[in-house]
Amino acid sequence: MDILIITPAAHDSLSGNQITARRWAKILSQLGHNTRIQQHYQGEQADVLIALHAWRSAPSIKAFAHQQPHKPLLVALTGTDINHYLAAEPEITLHSLQLADHLITLHDSLAQQLPQSLGSKCVTIFQSSRIIKRPRPAARHFKVSMAGHLRREKDPFRCADAARMLPTDSRIRIHHYGYAHSPLWAQQARLHSAGNQRYHWHGGIKQHRWFEQLTHSDLLVLPSLNEGGANVISESLVASCPILASHIPGNIGLLGEDYPGYFAVEDTRQLSRLLYRAETNTRFYRQLQRVCAARKSQHSIHREQHAWRQLLQQLK
Repeated sequence: MDILIITPAAHDSLSGNQITARRWAKILSQLGHNTRIQQHYQGEQADVLIALHAWRSAPSIKAFAHQQPHKPLLVALTGTDINHYLAAEPEITLHSLQLADHLITLHDSLAQQLPQSLGSKCVTIFQSSRIIKRPRPAARHFKVSMAGHLRREKDPFRCADAARMLPTDSRIRIHHYGYAHSPLWAQQARLHSAGNQRYHWHGGIKQHRWFEQLTHSDLLVLPSLNEGGANVISESLVASCPILASHIPGNIGLLGEDYPGYFAVEDTRQLSRLLYRAETNTRFYRQLQRVCAARKSQHSIHREQHAWRQLLQQLK
């Protein structure tokens, strides 16, 4: 089949949407389909259209549904669709969801956040990663990594603030990777780095370099205010790197309700306590490792390929 993927992210972007679009394009090509990625639908013929982001891709979704009404239309829901645009722009967002033949969700519980009439359209496809875990060299510090572009939804400096509350004997160092969405965010990041020996902002890096950093990390922290199903959780699980995460639906859908590494949204003190506990309490750290290991297979490339194969077979 000729499959067109629409994503609002620019081609050279390192955003989650663009990374997801590239991975899906590669999987679909491996399954024998002709696949293209574009920012906008421009009237070309396609057997299937997959649109990431119900609100941002709304013009493309509407145009494809009008011009090729008998061709399958799949809409992938993002965190901002669920946590912002359903309330802020309900008419446009819901119209996109109603036009779709299937709604792709990145975790099982996302359907529960939608109107009941749309729940039957949902198909969960867990994101995968090809990271290979490598032995971590001996290090003086307990390395904590963050991957998130600097914007409000990611709560980017929560970890830096939590690091300031750590006891003096802590060996924790926070390494933050991600582009700043404005000069002001970049300025704040540089100020945090300059005034906090435990925190260092590296800016944005290519995916292969991020994978190297993740495999050499002791812990990942994801403090986001909202997520639709973060790529970085899948990557961390595959890399066998334990996770501390904010207690939000997007993280719960991937890690489970009973995951022991949650902290309340914007709770700096609780995060600081968990960081120190993960560093110093071997029993707690191994508990995180065990729970993450139990979910690792869910994010294998073979599992994601199988999910796509099944979905596309339904469309024929």
